[in-house]
Amino acid sequence: MHARITQVVGALLNEGFSSIVQETPLKQYAPWHARILLSHPKNPTLSLSRALQTLGGGFIPLAHVLSTLSGETTFKNVQDKTAIPHSYVIAAVQREHGAAHVKTLDASPTHVDSLTQTHTCTLTDGTRAAITIIKPNAEHAILRDVPVVRWLANALDTHPYISLLKPRMIARTFEEHVKRELDLRTKLSPGSPSLHRQLTTRRVLLSHPLDAAVRSTGTTRDELAIPALVQRRIRDGNVRVEM
Repeated sequence: MHARITQVVGALLNEGFSSIVQETPLKQYAPWHARILLSHPKNPTLSLSRALQTLGGGFIPLAHVLSTLSGETTFKNVQDKTAIPHSYVIAAVQREHGAAHVKTLDASPTHVDSLTQTHTCTLTDGTRAAITIIKPNAEHAILRDVPVVRWLANALDTHPYISLLKPRMIARTFEEHVKRELDLRTKLSPGSPSLHRQLTTRRVLLSHPLDAAVRSTGTTRDELAIPALVQRRIRDGNVRVEM
C-alpha cells in the first residue's frame, strides 16, 4: 500500500495540491524537495479529476462517487474504456458457467466502460443476448485501492478545511458503491427470463440486448426500440409520409 499512496501523493503534487499534502499525513510520502513548495490549483475540480484519471484503478469509481455527491460532471468524465481481448471475455464466461449455453460470442464489444465490457452473443437455443463481464484487471485494481482510499480519507480528515467535506463519509460511500458495482446480479432487470437469472453470476451478466443498451446509454427501452421499429416498417413498406 505504501507504493500506491506514494503514487497518489505524486499525482496530487503534479496537479498543484502541495499545500494539502504538506498539511496532512500525506507529507511523509512526498519527496523532500516538494515539501518546501506551497501551491493551490487554479481549478481544483479539473485538477483533481486529472489526478484521478492518472491514478486509474479504484480512483475512477471514486471520481464517479464524487460526481454524484457534488454534482460536478467533470468527475463523470474520468473513465478507462480500454477493452480487454476477446479471448479474455470467452475465458471469463467459461470460468463462470462453462460454454453449455453460449454458442457464439461476437468479437467486437458493444460497450466498454471502466469496470465492464459487453458483447452480443447467440445462445444454444438460437436467441440473441448480451453478455456483460467485469474486466478482471479492473476488479483487481479497484479492490487494491479500497484500503488506500480509506487511509487517504483518514489522513485528509485531519485537515481543518478538507475535513468539512467529510472525506470519511465519501470513503464509506465509495466502498458501498464498489461492492454494488462488483456484483452484476444487482443489474438484472425486473422480469428477466429465468435463463438469464440462472446464468447471471457476480462477474457475468446475461441480459436482453436492449437492456444492455439501456444501461450503457441511460435511455429507455422504448427510445431504443423506435429506430428498429422505423427500420422494420421501412423494410415492410408500411411508412407513410404526411405532406
